[in-house]
Amino acid sequence: DILIGTSLDADGGIFRSTDNGNTWTIIGIPEHPVTSIAIKNSNGYIFTGTAAVGIYRSIDDGANWTQINQGLPIAGLNVNTLAINSSGYIFTGSIFGGIFRSTNNGDNWVQINQGLTQNYILSLAINSSGHIFAGTSGSGAFRSTDNGDSWTQINQGLFGQNGQGYYVRSLATNSNGDIFAGTAEGVFRSTDNGDNWVQINQGLTNISVYSLAINSNGDIFAGTGGG
Repeated sequence: DILIGTSLDADGGIFRSTDNGNTWTIIGIPEHPVTSIAIKNSNGYIFTGTAAVGIYRSIDDGANWTQINQGLPIAGLNVNTLAINSSGYIFTGSIFGGIFRSTNNGDNWVQINQGLTQNYILSLAINSSGHIFAGTSGSGAFRSTDNGDSWTQINQGLFGQNGQGYYVRSLATNSNGDIFAGTAEGVFRSTDNGDNWVQINQGLTNISVYSLAINSNGDIFAGTGGG
């Protein structure tokens, strides 16, 4: 199945397609701007982040939804991104609230901002080693190797005119462990766990990159702000 989240609209919310996108059916939380979706494969739970009203969970394939905001302060209710690691821990990046973690399917959340110098989180990604990468609005990228207990800034090679490379809007990892960052200055790649980054923009006609995705063949797709 394919799930998409849409913006605030009378017909907004989450839509699902079971035929490769030919048709779509709304499955939950209409009239809320959906910013992110994550699926916990071990039990099929669906988690969705929204703008201003926090996080919802479905345990029945989207038929019903429950708001799960215990532990999220007001600043944590504006959710930009969600990610789930191999242990089933759920991580959420918010506007102004930083990063939160749940170890019990979202029943409770704990703020984990130790080492972050920027609490406006735009993106999250987790590699096969369980290392978590966070993209921020203006302070570049951060990495955690201890399930989010502490964070280290990893900006070597991230750059751009007026520092726009530090706006890391999207992150993705491939099967080789390479990390890709979509920024306001295009795409950057790291082959050493984020220690160093190289800009890879050849062929991009618009370098304002908002989203990245990698398929099972290793092909990379970038969505831009126009073009």
